[in-house]
Amino acid sequence: MMVLGIAVLMIPIAFMTLCWHAVQVFPKKMQEGQVRFLQAYAFLFSRCRTKRYWYGLVHMLRSLVLAVIPIFPDVFIQIMMMVAVLICSLIYGVSYRPWRVSICNVVDTSFTVLIVLILICAAFFTDVDPSDSIAWLGSTALMSVFLVVPASLVFVMFKRLTFKNKKQFQFFISHHKLGAGSFARLLKMELGRSQSVGREVYLDCDHLVDLDVLFDQVASLTETVIIVASKEFFLRVWCVVEITVAQKKGLNVIKVTLPDFEELDDDFINNYLSYMPDLTTLSNNGLTLQDAQDALRWSRHLQNITVLPKLSNEILTDVVKQILDEDGLVNHLPNITVSDARTYIICNWTDLEAASTALILECLLRPMFAKNPMDFPHVLRSGMQVPTTAKKILLVCTAGVLEQESVIRALISVMEMQAMCLPVVVDNGFEFPMASYKTGHSMLVAKVHDHPEEAEALSQDIIDIFKVIAVHFPASTGSQTELDTQAKEIARRLKPSGSGRVTFSRSESLRFSKSESVRMSASHSESVRMSASPSEAAAELDTI
Repeated sequence: MMVLGIAVLMIPIAFMTLCWHAVQVFPKKMQEGQVRFLQAYAFLFSRCRTKRYWYGLVHMLRSLVLAVIPIFPDVFIQIMMMVAVLICSLIYGVSYRPWRVSICNVVDTSFTVLIVLILICAAFFTDVDPSDSIAWLGSTALMSVFLVVPASLVFVMFKRLTFKNKKQFQFFISHHKLGAGSFARLLKMELGRSQSVGREVYLDCDHLVDLDVLFDQVASLTETVIIVASKEFFLRVWCVVEITVAQKKGLNVIKVTLPDFEELDDDFINNYLSYMPDLTTLSNNGLTLQDAQDALRWSRHLQNITVLPKLSNEILTDVVKQILDEDGLVNHLPNITVSDARTYIICNWTDLEAASTALILECLLRPMFAKNPMDFPHVLRSGMQVPTTAKKILLVCTAGVLEQESVIRALISVMEMQAMCLPVVVDNGFEFPMASYKTGHSMLVAKVHDHPEEAEALSQDIIDIFKVIAVHFPASTGSQTELDTQAKEIARRLKPSGSGRVTFSRSESLRFSKSESVRMSASHSESVRMSASPSEAAAELDTI
């Protein structure tokens, strides 16, 4: 009989050993894209979040220990051991929230607490006389259960009733952060202004707190997916998995193509493994390479909305109208002629992300200048000269902005008008101009200025702009809360202080620049040459 008992006991031990081995090799199998392995051990992995793939083994171990506890002869010891095991399981569950579906974590916690409650109540009916410490422990645990269980049930019922027959996210914006992060933010803001959008618009910067639930949010909580197709969108595995999940779940999908996007060809799709050799993310979500390739082919036939190269509020409004298939937007732009304003935003219009950032700034700063509409910052459109009314300038600093002729021309106008300039740094790709900028870019400055001989002095003036402490504005990566905070800081720097001066780090703006001194010197020298004798002129020039 003992031999038979040992043989029977070996069955669950062998099974647990097999599961332990599966947990050990899981990361390697997923990296190799072995979906059949995932399907074979679905009972162990499918219910758990990706980063908590090992929790299925912990759950099985808990069940095994609970099944073995009754071999102990003392009833009170059995109850205390079961309570201890369940409390440990409860701590693990609350700390790691292992189940893939959020509501399952709540249900698992609630049932564990309920079982602990039943066991504690059962302890009162045993023949053992427990000590005072155990009695206090049991009473405390009992009171905690009475408080936790009703609160959990109320919370679950509230969530169920709130989202009944309605998905949480009306739109899910799928995008490559480095290539279209600012445009995605701008698109979300514009969608939020529409009366037709009554639910949330998902943007990872605002909503994502755990990558393990990202694709579940696409599959279960999203009504329509918006693909912001930039140049490298389909080279990002997270983006590809998002559209693959959307295709398999039959969601509505709209593709917004940016100017740098090139449509996929058959060669790219057929050889996609060479672009994405690591299949871990696909495999962890039960997807194969073939599923991704099918989704890529399917994406070529989606409804396509094209964004024109030079972005503007009008173009963005037209894009949103096509997404909503209606004319339901509210125009919040103030009734003020751009040429009459006193504050302008300068950006590199050849860079869609820079233009998107400028429009985001314009939108966020708008309500902060409601009492002074003339001071409200306007984006300086492509090809437009800086109006003579300009007093304050925001320079959107992105990679290569100081290489653009239009930007250099605008900055020269700003310096000639003695306007104040506040740099707004958007991304890490921007390099602050150093002393070498003066020698390396003098030819560019000379090309756009009427007086080439002043190029070096003007280059120095451009360098001097950045003596002002810049404001960081992470439009592509920051959350809405972070952007609102930075916009308030920019507004504070733009508004007059108590003395009527603008609050800047420098005490004066770009007044009496070196270029103006050079121009005055050159003009005075010319008059000396025309009116004085050669010897007098030479002496006067030496004085200058």
